[in-house]
Amino acid sequence: MNKNRKVTLRDILVSKVVRNIAIAVYFWMWARTDYKESYSMIQSSVGAFLAVFYYMLYSRERKYKKECFDELAERNLNKCNAICYKIMAVIMVALAFTAAIVGHTEAFGTDVIGWILVISLVVVSIVRVILYFAIDKKGE
Repeated sequence: MNKNRKVTLRDILVSKVVRNIAIAVYFWMWARTDYKESYSMIQSSVGAFLAVFYYMLYSRERKYKKECFDELAERNLNKCNAICYKIMAVIMVALAFTAAIVGHTEAFGTDVIGWILVISLVVVSIVRVILYFAIDKKGE
């Protein structure tokens, strides 16, 4: 990897998708109901990967902010963030009311709610990247 290469907003967005997928894998390790010997090694590896990845993502974001960044790209990202915020708000409200209604019947537990939260985080981050690429490609 070339250290002198400019950090782009696309790099940061894709890195955040990878981060969210790693968080989903780590959540699976905590929410699983079975146990195998290899799970503790996988959990430790994913935890170490997340720690290193967070540091690298933090340093890349700092480098991006120090560089001369693209104002159009920032404006496009703000559009994507606004759309994704609305999508996430709808998902969270629907999840909250579903959990309140179904919680009385004990049809599913907190693990299902956790999975819906984690999967929605991954899906919305992927939608954010796709929207950004589409809007940025148009050059609005």
